[in-house]
Amino acid sequence: MDDPSIASKVRERLGGAEPHQTERAVRVTLRVLGESLSRNLVAHVGRGLSPADAATLRSVPERDPAQSEEQLARLVARRARVPVGRALETLRTAGACIGATFDDETSRLAARELGELALLFAVPRASSPPPRPSHAPRSTLSEGRPGSLHPVAASHDQPLAEHPHRLSSSHGLRQEEAGETLASDRPPR
Repeated sequence: MDDPSIASKVRERLGGAEPHQTERAVRVTLRVLGESLSRNLVAHVGRGLSPADAATLRSVPERDPAQSEEQLARLVARRARVPVGRALETLRTAGACIGATFDDETSRLAARELGELALLFAVPRASSPPPRPSHAPRSTLSEGRPGSLHPVAASHDQPLAEHPHRLSSSHGLRQEEAGETLASDRPPR
């Protein structure tokens, strides 16, 4: 059965780190977020979390609103004893996992109360594939036809044999005609 905790989702997205280190960083992140959010917002956010994560978020007795994402990351880094970069990565990933559980009411409340800091809970959109190129009619020999077994030959209407001035129909160099090549063991003089 899948683990519904934020820590398991963060581990899945981040990978690489040791599980206990990620678990500790996520618990600290939940506590720091619990300190930074109003009681009303904590109650709304807690509705979408697992019971253990919601209890961790609510377990903070006092509130200390953070001013920025960097300030939150420094708090997580200090308390979880991880580098600031790792703390910021954990904070953003946990924030996106938590934000994925928001209903419309919680999203509006977070935007109203947190302002720019509400972006921490933004869920990244899946990127769309790049647009496919249009296959306009080709007019030059070098463009060929995509997917053709013989793109150069298929791009020209006339067979190559009808063009005696092409390199493919020439008879070779003067040295080859006289038999004075390195391959014939008679080097040129």
